[in-house]
Amino acid sequence: MIRHAPSIGLGLGLSLRSDVLGATGPLDLVSGASAAYSTRALSRGWVAGDVVEVRRSSDSTTQDFTAGQIANGDMAAFCGVGDGFISTWYDQSGNANDATQSTTTSQPKIVDAGVLITEGGLPAFYVDGVDDRLELTSAITNVGDFYVGYVSVIEETSGLQAILGANTNTNYLRVSDRRWQLYSGTGAGNTGTIAWSAPFNSRYLMSFNRSGSSVTAQLDGLAAGNGTNAADITTFTKLFLRSNSTSQLWKGNVQELIIYKSDQSANREAIETNINDYFGIY
Repeated sequence: MIRHAPSIGLGLGLSLRSDVLGATGPLDLVSGASAAYSTRALSRGWVAGDVVEVRRSSDSTTQDFTAGQIANGDMAAFCGVGDGFISTWYDQSGNANDATQSTTTSQPKIVDAGVLITEGGLPAFYVDGVDDRLELTSAITNVGDFYVGYVSVIEETSGLQAILGANTNTNYLRVSDRRWQLYSGTGAGNTGTIAWSAPFNSRYLMSFNRSGSSVTAQLDGLAAGNGTNAADITTFTKLFLRSNSTSQLWKGNVQELIIYKSDQSANREAIETNINDYFGIY
């Protein structure tokens, strides 16, 4: 596995279309991410870095792949006519906080019967809403101000769906039919309602930014709700699941997740313009 620290310093004013491998990524624009995961390279410094480890269904062999090896068909060829599952989603922030899953039945699927899963024509993986989730190598702790940007399809379910969670029910960020919630375990967690502008089963860029006790939500670059959260989050330890229980699992195709443990109000537009330039969401 090749690891490269993100290269920084191209300036917030730059945002070129990043559907060309090696173009500017969000981590080039804004440094200091706590964790960053994607099916693409998120910085020029990660072009040769692995973005996923995949387990093939035929014999459970695993192999690492760069974004380029996903795009050029190497990963699908490795899986053959079978399925491929994410065993590790590599952290590109430079903090080596990889998201992993050793339980094979809980690994999200990225190749289905020899065919790469895509969303909007770009690589994605499917989280089934039943038992799929990933565990962070290291807990993200003492989360005060933060920014979370997330590219995914939301498939409609009867329950809430968690983006980030912890080992207990006391810390999580989740969304649902017409509301989203940041919960810190103090009873001061309900942060407002998102007015969804499009139906389920479509891809969105969602973001959440906390500055002091104020939390704002954005949906496809537009304000989608705001609220308050008086207490800091203690810990995030997992993706796509609220807690160790099997409740509130995410369901849908996923492509990118970036987490900053800092207020990114001033940089949000630059980050999200870059994300949208690549994924072409809105």
